[in-house]
Amino acid sequence: MFAFFDLFQQALTQIRAYALRSALTALGIVIAVTGLVTIAAVVQGLDKGVNQVLSQLGSDLVLIDGNYMKDRVMQRPMSKQEWQKLSAQLVNVSPVVATSRLDVSDLVYHGKKSTVEVLAASYFHPQLYQQFPTQGRFLMESDETSRLRVCVISEHLIAELGLPQMALDSVITLGTFSLKVIGVVPGNGDAGQGLRQIGDVYVPFSVAEELMGQERRYAFGFRVSDQSQMASALSDVKRILHQSLKTPDGEAEDFLIESSDQIRDSALLLEKAISKVFFAIVAISLVVGGVGVMNVMLVSVTERTREIGILMALGASKQTIRWQFLLEAILLSVMGAIVGVLLGSALAHIVVRYIPKASTPSVPVWAIVSAVCVSVLVALISGALPAARAAELDPVVALSKE
Repeated sequence: MFAFFDLFQQALTQIRAYALRSALTALGIVIAVTGLVTIAAVVQGLDKGVNQVLSQLGSDLVLIDGNYMKDRVMQRPMSKQEWQKLSAQLVNVSPVVATSRLDVSDLVYHGKKSTVEVLAASYFHPQLYQQFPTQGRFLMESDETSRLRVCVISEHLIAELGLPQMALDSVITLGTFSLKVIGVVPGNGDAGQGLRQIGDVYVPFSVAEELMGQERRYAFGFRVSDQSQMASALSDVKRILHQSLKTPDGEAEDFLIESSDQIRDSALLLEKAISKVFFAIVAISLVVGGVGVMNVMLVSVTERTREIGILMALGASKQTIRWQFLLEAILLSVMGAIVGVLLGSALAHIVVRYIPKASTPSVPVWAIVSAVCVSVLVALISGALPAARAAELDPVVALSKE
């Protein structure tokens, strides 16, 4: 009987003897496992990032925006009229914050230009998002009534535009308007990608209307004072806006309401959808990798016919020969899986740098275990036919091969 350790050593010897061929054989497994680990790590980083953002915002946050995905044109966008009705009729909630996104996006200071997200916002915005000014103040109602050309900027614009570290009273150009900076709020430049009502530059609604020449589309946000009243508050919002916008019965509403929990659920659904697509691609890669292993092992059987005959003449059983080739296939796949795990982990750290709000990725244990187990399964399936063919060779015929 040939000891298992001897078979293991023989398999390693064969892999080292044909290093280039072995590497190319395992390449399909490497690519598939790299994809699996990268996706798993990035999705976990995204999940952590979303949870961190939402935990900072709190579970009592409610956001309302236009339903721009309707099959038909909305009756009309939400406006100051809806803001006034929500503010007057909602109870047990914080002041309703109104925001409106502007089409202008180029901000200039002493020749330096930056593309930014510009929002018209009401005074309670910092309390809603827990982003309080680090310099100066936020917009006030008096700025609106006096039609002052002022703005509040995000911290990252100080370095980006070359503003003084104490940026208050600096004058920047937005479109055709010169605006005085009266406040600076926290921000690293990617906040606009995370939640729809957080931007880089904030201006009064009066400035927004002057810039754009028309009344803007509004979005709203507020916090529920008592979490147990969340369902009641959402129901009241739906009733008020349905009556105000006069959406025909039986038709999709012209607005969307999202609480923090719904935002989290939506993010998770999106993550799962993306994961399924990529995991399907990974599955195809594994099949291709398995076919590659099978093809090379079949060629190996043909090349090593005489060696197989000698082993049989020395007393090796069919089971021993079968295990000889299966072990080679398993080792190649496991080595590919190990390389894939390392590459996938490194690639995940590169990918998350380009994904706003994604947290530092970490490879979940299940991904490593799955990668190794699936690789072994692929090796067993793809190596079964070559191993069976090698075991069924006639010793006399095998020894006669040159």
